[in-house]
Amino acid sequence: MAVKSKVKKPKIYTIDGLQFKTKPLYDFYVELKEHKAQGLVNSFTLPTLKEQKAKSKYGAKKCEVDGYIFDSVMEAKFYVYLKLEKQKGNVVAYELQPKYILQESFKKDGKTVRAIAYISDFLVTYKDGSKIVYDVKGRETADFKLKNKMFDFRYRDLTLKCVQYRATEKVWMDLDEIKELKKKKAKGAKTA
Repeated sequence: MAVKSKVKKPKIYTIDGLQFKTKPLYDFYVELKEHKAQGLVNSFTLPTLKEQKAKSKYGAKKCEVDGYIFDSVMEAKFYVYLKLEKQKGNVVAYELQPKYILQESFKKDGKTVRAIAYISDFLVTYKDGSKIVYDVKGRETADFKLKNKMFDFRYRDLTLKCVQYRATEKVWMDLDEIKELKKKKAKGAKTA
């Protein structure tokens, strides 16, 4: 007698005639809708179920908020966070995708070698005058680690932070802080 296995159908989240694959994406849609009603956000478009099926290099999906196209939903979420922080007076200004030259172009053997540039996600100026360069990432890539070192060498007056939204804590955290938390949890699990 053959045993029938139940294939669990993925849950689909529907709102305003749109379908989303994940609860966090659905929740972000609801959040953006509220922000639009309050006048904080002018327009937005999130990847619907059909658009989410296409695979990208790191699984990120492009979306649009206020006419800006973001490489990931997390990046768009950080943009909205910055708008809220500016409204509260904690942030004075922010710039999207500022470019930093890490190494100038040069000529060698008659050939021009292109400059190495790094484009961050945001440059934020806080009310105390401090400036922080942010990159919103799910994880650090080898390419980012190298550019981070070059950035730190070249732009010693600026701080570069790689951040990620932690849904469980509902906060933005530096990836270094997240690594430390994971180490502590791993140590705690080993001693238990």
